[in-house]
Amino acid sequence: MVGVSTGLEPYFSFSYFRSGRLGKFIEVNANIVQEYLDKHPEADKDNLPSYFVSAMELSPEAHANTQCIIQRWVDSSISKTVNAPAGYTVEQVHSHQNIRIIAEC
Repeated sequence: MVGVSTGLEPYFSFSYFRSGRLGKFIEVNANIVQEYLDKHPEADKDNLPSYFVSAMELSPEAHANTQCIIQRWVDSSISKTVNAPAGYTVEQVHSHQNIRIIAEC
């Protein structure tokens, strides 16, 4: 998989601000974004192509499906964070767990 931060986790954000030693904030682009911008100087970092998807842009179902799809090729264990919006109910979480059990993930 290209451009994942660790394991199955997509980037949380493609750019962020890092605090320097002098108290200044420095904007940092994820390596994959910087490589893309270097190869496409006309591109706008605030309007990346649709295949640049961050963790918060994926639905909870998409997060869970990612693990479900990859799990069959993993012969030990794997974990995946499912980012859900504020207010996600216990019933919604339970529903996703049941879907994964039925799908034998």
